[in-house]
Amino acid sequence: MTDTMKNFSSKKITASLLVIIVVLFSLVFLFTRPAIFPFLSLTDTGEIGDTIGGITSPVINLIAAYLVYVSFLAQVKANKKQLEISTKQFETLEKEILESSRDRNYEVVLNLFKDLKEDYFSLKTLDGKLIGEVALKTCIDYYINHTLDIHRPEQVRVYDNIIVRWKYILTEYSLIASTITSVSIREMEKHQLIKLLLSFYEAHLEYASNQLIQVELHSTETVIPEFSIINDLADHRLIALEIQETNNLLKEV
Repeated sequence: MTDTMKNFSSKKITASLLVIIVVLFSLVFLFTRPAIFPFLSLTDTGEIGDTIGGITSPVINLIAAYLVYVSFLAQVKANKKQLEISTKQFETLEKEILESSRDRNYEVVLNLFKDLKEDYFSLKTLDGKLIGEVALKTCIDYYINHTLDIHRPEQVRVYDNIIVRWKYILTEYSLIASTITSVSIREMEKHQLIKLLLSFYEAHLEYASNQLIQVELHSTETVIPEFSIINDLADHRLIALEIQETNNLLKEV
């Protein structure tokens, strides 16, 4: 209800009460005057006050009942209006929270992807001779094609940090993929992120992952107890298989 409507309603009620008061006083004045016609004389009806009270009390009670009714209707309307306002405010707040959450989720995924790229391109062997994609592919070729000389631990350990970091990178990728599918993100932005992530996988992680997936790892004994190619790559292979399944799901979104 607007202020204009409220003022108009208030004026109507005030005017009605004033009219009622004037009418009542006019009746009292008329009833206390000598009767113009004999059959309208009230002199034989007892005390004039009792007569006036008896006449006006029902009217006053009816007016009071009407005012209570009007007040009740006004309160019901006010409560209904307040409920509508509260509902709209809640819906608006809910939408704002949802939109804010979507914005945060989108930024979180972008930051995770940025970290993934930085971690990938910062890969390097312990001797610092190979960096990034070259370091990873060379490491995988050596491991899977068994070109590493396991009798020369110093050659093997050059790639120790690559193996450890690569597992971390695969885990990062898996986390980003699951985040995209599980959190609330706008559809257009979600498809952009999926396209971005799959493109990165195809360009940088697919070769090494496929090498692992296609090869069958067997437990073998080595002359160097602390070194095992099989144990080093087993976890990577499991993560790569999970990523392959996740990517298939992402392509269907």
